[in-house]
Amino acid sequence: MGRDDTGKQQQKSFTTQDKAEAFKRTVDRLGWEVAVEIEARRGGKDAPTLRDWAAKYLDPNSGILTGVDSGTRDKYATQAEHFLERLGPLPLDAITRDDVGAWIEWQLNQTWRRGPNSAPVKYSSSSVVFMHVLLSNMFKAAIERELVTKNPAFRAKIKNTSEHEPVFLSREQYDALYAAMDDAYKPFTQFLVGTQCRFSEAAALRWTNVISDTNRPYVRIIRTVKSAGKGKGKTEGVTKTKRGKRTISGTRGHPG
Repeated sequence: MGRDDTGKQQQKSFTTQDKAEAFKRTVDRLGWEVAVEIEARRGGKDAPTLRDWAAKYLDPNSGILTGVDSGTRDKYATQAEHFLERLGPLPLDAITRDDVGAWIEWQLNQTWRRGPNSAPVKYSSSSVVFMHVLLSNMFKAAIERELVTKNPAFRAKIKNTSEHEPVFLSREQYDALYAAMDDAYKPFTQFLVGTQCRFSEAAALRWTNVISDTNRPYVRIIRTVKSAGKGKGKTEGVTKTKRGKRTISGTRGHPG
């Protein structure tokens, strides 16, 4: 039993307790009318909901998502919660391109805070792209396992909402910052600026990666500092992609 949007009490019967409890969770989350619509889409089928499939997809014991570390898996789980809030209760085979499009527009208008005292900002289009890619990959895996026949997230359009151009320090600004810096941090800062290396990559460097006994010194980037998983701090690992592994010449512009 439950109440619709007008407050009127409603009742619906199910063949199993599990189905009844699943319906109740949807009512509690999205309201009676939406829950009834989702149940109508299901049409008596037992296809898993997107939330159930996402949990299986991200489960390291399922064997579906391979080649990622625990930190990346936790990051995907966090990203997934954004589309699961809207699409999670829907059966996989009932989700349409319109559902995905509606979620994208909704997500672009949601806000988050960079810190407890910061003003709320809308999610950037690039952030939503990452969420969408994960959603699409989940459907690809479902197609491979014959749970669905099509991917409603495939090639969904996401408008560019970026309002700011990249901002870089001028040479004068860098010189002022460098002059005010503690001497202990100056060599590392010079390395970052002179090589354009990411902080996480530079922090994972070892002396064996630095080749200085040649006419042209260079550094091999093969590792990076990354998240070890939710609440587990940081760890070192290989770069995410093959392109991340590269050689940086010591002859590049070196400030100082």
